[in-house]
Amino acid sequence: MPTISLISTSAQDFLQQINHLKESVPAEGDLSKRLLRGCYKRVLSDLEGIITVEAEPAKLASQLKGYLSAHWALIKGTSLSYTALPEDGLTGLLVDVASFVAETIEGSEDEPLYPLTVLMPTVAVESLVDDKDYPSLNELALQEVLRTHILGKEGSYLVPVRQLIDLQEKPKNEWYNTYYDYKTPSKETALLSPEDYEQLGNHSSYTKALIEAKAQYELSLKEQGSLLYHLRELSSKLYFNSVLGVGIEENAGTGTYDAIIQFNDYYSKLDEVSKEKIPPAVKQEIDLLLTLSSDSTKNIKATSQIETCIKIRRESLVAAITPQEQVLSEIGLTEETAKTLAAEKKAQFISCQKELKNAIEEKKYQGIDKRGLTLELVKTLNVDIAISSAADLQEIVKLSCDELDGLFKEEALQKQFVGQFDSLETLVLFIHQTPIPKLKLLLDACGKSLGNKLTPGPGDLAALLISLDAERVSLVISVMGDKIKDEYDFANLINILSPEQDLAACKAIKEKLPEIIKSAFGLRRILEPLSLEQRPVVFEAVKEKFPEIIKTAYEFKSTLEYLSSEQRAILFEAMKEKLPEIIKTAYEFKSTLEYLSSEQRAILFETMKEKLPEIIKTTGEFDSAFQFLPSEQQIVLLDIIKDKIPQLELKKFNYKFLLQSLSPEALVVVCETTKDRWVGLIADADEFRILLNELSSEQCRIVCNHIKNKFRDIIQDNEDLGLVLRGLSPDKCRIVFETVKDQTFELFDTVTKFSRFLQYLSPEQCQSVYEVIGEEIGYLVKNINHLFQLFAEMNEPKMVSFLATLPHFHRLIINVKQDFPIIDKLFETNECKKQFHQAYFKSLLVDIKASGSSQDEAFDGLCKRLEDEATAYFTGQTDIGAFKDSCQSTIEEAKAHLRGQEPVLNLLGKWMLAIFTLGAAVAYSSLNTKIQTGEWTCNFFKVPGEVDADKLKDIVTKEFKP
Repeated sequence: MPTISLISTSAQDFLQQINHLKESVPAEGDLSKRLLRGCYKRVLSDLEGIITVEAEPAKLASQLKGYLSAHWALIKGTSLSYTALPEDGLTGLLVDVASFVAETIEGSEDEPLYPLTVLMPTVAVESLVDDKDYPSLNELALQEVLRTHILGKEGSYLVPVRQLIDLQEKPKNEWYNTYYDYKTPSKETALLSPEDYEQLGNHSSYTKALIEAKAQYELSLKEQGSLLYHLRELSSKLYFNSVLGVGIEENAGTGTYDAIIQFNDYYSKLDEVSKEKIPPAVKQEIDLLLTLSSDSTKNIKATSQIETCIKIRRESLVAAITPQEQVLSEIGLTEETAKTLAAEKKAQFISCQKELKNAIEEKKYQGIDKRGLTLELVKTLNVDIAISSAADLQEIVKLSCDELDGLFKEEALQKQFVGQFDSLETLVLFIHQTPIPKLKLLLDACGKSLGNKLTPGPGDLAALLISLDAERVSLVISVMGDKIKDEYDFANLINILSPEQDLAACKAIKEKLPEIIKSAFGLRRILEPLSLEQRPVVFEAVKEKFPEIIKTAYEFKSTLEYLSSEQRAILFEAMKEKLPEIIKTAYEFKSTLEYLSSEQRAILFETMKEKLPEIIKTTGEFDSAFQFLPSEQQIVLLDIIKDKIPQLELKKFNYKFLLQSLSPEALVVVCETTKDRWVGLIADADEFRILLNELSSEQCRIVCNHIKNKFRDIIQDNEDLGLVLRGLSPDKCRIVFETVKDQTFELFDTVTKFSRFLQYLSPEQCQSVYEVIGEEIGYLVKNINHLFQLFAEMNEPKMVSFLATLPHFHRLIINVKQDFPIIDKLFETNECKKQFHQAYFKSLLVDIKASGSSQDEAFDGLCKRLEDEATAYFTGQTDIGAFKDSCQSTIEEAKAHLRGQEPVLNLLGKWMLAIFTLGAAVAYSSLNTKIQTGEWTCNFFKVPGEVDADKLKDIVTKEFKP
């Protein structure tokens, strides 16, 4: 018996493997199994034919090499790629064949032949980095390569799963392709693509865990979101899973529990302080949801336990959330909790990296390069395309857009596609997972049928859309928008969707909006929940229909309310000819004017002015007609209806609104025409106060001028006047007091009454009153006792304000020794003490200026320097010592010029004496100098202020105790 050669042994081994694999050819099943079955039958048949025909080793190896190359061209990048079937028996056979070819055929020195390059001839194998983790792929066992790598773009490179760990720390522009084919350079393959990254992430449970851990870690580093945000997310998911969406009656859709679990994961991390801030009604709904979802005894087909109905629970939750949105938006995880959470997620992320690395290094790693199919592959393997299961659908969607477009022109396949969706939930998941280009193609082909089957009404469509992103919302509405029959359907839809979804919905259904929107009320319902950025889409779609759908003045006004100024101008232009016809009353005229510009109001007035006398019959209508008219039009209208004004019925409840609506010019006319009647409606100070509060400052002036003759009938005493002025702005206070000033002094015949009057006013209002009274305050406060009496009922700001306006304040202080300490002690704060002293210097300066000649330039210069020196001190630019020295120097220079002018010299002496009231340092220094030398530091005190200076010595000594 002849000896069997090595090659014969290999061929025999291959045939044995082929026969063994024939017995394990995959059975019929879904599309992926049918493809694999077809591949088995084809490859086993082809190999058997080659091996049995060609016995010579070199020729056999050459033929097998060519066959492997052709087979690779067919399966490259598909679900039949070797990296997609690393443990399959057929892959094992072809690996053995590739090894045989590499051993048999001698490669060149420059390009030696390796099993990997025989099996996958288009793949680059040399690493571009000197790293033991990324060696030349020829150094690794071929089966190990297939288990731990994915196929890159165009089948030109392999990506090690190990690299997924490194990619986590790098930006996309540093995702370098370690096995880049430098011999055929291409920019497109120099970096790993997002598709490569996605393939790596889906390769095994290890890689999926790593990607998820990274996502959780990154989320923990960002803003955790307020409780309001998470409640809205929960509400959205509850809606989708309720009977309105994919749920059935009282039993929630399967996603309900996932939604509640996700919410509870966040909610459980809130600290007790944060939970205590949750409004009780919201807390009750949260607790009920968490209890019902965790207690199976309360949720078993609970038709009798209606509180478990997810639709009702969601509605109750929304009702509790809505009035408390501001509070809920301010509740969230504490900084410490957020940091702890981030640390936990980081630790989990690092752990997943280590587990993946260890599994690869210990040769325990197993994964699959998940791939799709091509139409060419299906046809070559003689596999019929049919969608009979969810798995078939999943495989079909992996085809390219061009391939899908060709396939889905067949009506039979369209029906099979639609038949795979038996619930709204499965359709939502499919829409979420399908890439946009393919989704658009499939919806264009089958969307109408899907809509008829799963979204028979607008509520079903809302449930479908609520969890989709804006782009997918647009695609779905573009094919299922016929479920929206009218404006109410669309308004309900956009009330449920998010702002981003709303905008997408508006754009997608824009062409149909003129058909949907049939009334102004419906238009308003649609515009109201939309933002300013979203409304233009609706506006542009229906603007040609405005004259048709707007039938009343109220509808015109309510539409204007939700438009921009530019849109209002377009609407007004479209409706201006129709407005006089639909405006029936003065109230409608008013509401029409409210949102128009001044120019538009003037135009409408011109078209309506002949009709206005007919519709203005009462004071309320008079007020309505005038409220939004520009001043010029008010005067014109007054002239038109002047004969009606005396006939207007004035009542307490409407006269103030009438006066308030008029411009100053029109108000003068109306007040003059009706003053004998409307003035009589003001019975007391309280009604006068209410009226003034409603009017502008200029309107107050006009009304006060007309009412001043009756002023003393309304204002009985000083407290009445205080009541009227209280609450008015300082400007209004000044106007009222100016108008009736001559009549007020009889109300203040004593300082006590004046003091009680001031109690009603703020410091700013007091200031307004003081400015109006001016020097006449001197008739009320004639001496220091009056001042003390007045100050007894005042706070510090009011006292300071009074002193700042009191003319000749310094004249009240006759007994400096006695009065100055008392006044100073009335002020508790240093700032108010400073302002008291400043007021004293100002009043002195007023008299100094008045006592000299205005024609005397030297005297004017003296006054100017004293004023500047005081200003510099009181604004903090100089200290007290510098203030004293500069004043003393200034006065010394002027003494000779002022010789013989005793009044001025006395006032200047008083000026220097006043400096002693400013602080202990100067006073103590001056007194010590006087005691030790017999001379005052301020030499001018000798003449003529020596006596006053001696009196002041005791005051300062007692006050500061040097």
